Amino acid sequence: MPALHAFALGQLLLLLALLWPAASQGVAARCFWLLLLALSAEVLRLALPWPELLDWLLTGLRAAIPSLFWLFCLATFAERLPPKRVYLSVLSVVVLLPWLARGLSEWLAAGVALADGVGYLGQSVEFVLLGHALWVLVRQWRHDLVEARRRWRWFLLGSSALWIVSVVIAEQLIPGGAAWAQQANQWLLPAWLLACNMQLLTAHTAGLFSPVAVPVSPKPEPQAAPEAPPELARLLAQMQQQHSYRTEGLTLAALAQQVSLPQYRLRQLINSELGFRHFNAFLNHYRIAEAKQRLAASDDAATPILNIALEVGFGSLSTFNKAFRDDAGMTPSDYRRQHNAPNTV
Repeated sequence: MPALHAFALGQLLLLLALLWPAASQGVAARCFWLLLLALSAEVLRLALPWPELLDWLLTGLRAAIPSLFWLFCLATFAERLPPKRVYLSVLSVVVLLPWLARGLSEWLAAGVALADGVGYLGQSVEFVLLGHALWVLVRQWRHDLVEARRRWRWFLLGSSALWIVSVVIAEQLIPGGAAWAQQANQWLLPAWLLACNMQLLTAHTAGLFSPVAVPVSPKPEPQAAPEAPPELARLLAQMQQQHSYRTEGLTLAALAQQVSLPQYRLRQLINSELGFRHFNAFLNHYRIAEAKQRLAASDDAATPILNIALEVGFGSLSTFNKAFRDDAGMTPSDYRRQHNAPNTV
């Protein structure tokens, strides 16, 4: 086995061992662990001679890398995976298409054109998944309250995304690019893995794979503990007395200005003291709490649900319905009916 491949494999095994405890407890760590496992299979495929059938099987595992990277992005930064049937279908497609394309081209002479079409379809799926992963990375950055995750997301995802995208583009779109991509991988993969190990070993990723904390429920009045930071009482008063969350499109920067705090300090308060990992989840927690009170109140029995949604800070009825279902497990209409109020949409 070439020295660079042996080094890369050693780094992968170390990462797999380091992340095993977290992978057994959290979805994000499990997705990253599976991504590292697929990379290990690719290193072994490139480093050692394999019988044709085994090499064909390992090619499918290599094709799973973009989809596992996509799942890792969703689990880590959106903190939500698509329905199980969706991501299992995606994984099946991205693994089966390369197998099918290679089988058609090598074992069925008449199937070369069909193999090319199947191969292009597989490439298209890879690009869509990578594009969506990068979109999630950028879209969620402003609302992320976990400092460790904000600090290292550009390294862990930005560097790996650029690496994977560049290799995919070289292999699929540039004539002769497959040889260049294979040569580049011999150097890029060990370097990236070594950097990952350094980050994990120095504990700077604390919080990256930690389970989602249960947020503290809003209280009717600010009730910060005596030992709590004094800024916390000011934040609670702003939310519970001034009702800043009712402002549609409220940003962390705007709220920081209202409570006279730097943005980084406000992120720390909301995350460490109240348990929220995303700013929108923090706002929606208050918005949904008020909406529930109004849906159950006899005084608001005739108020349309759309009016309530807009008045508590949501920008549209569809956004409100989705957030409400995620929190209460039912639609606003069902919640109102359970509390014996007429349903007025």
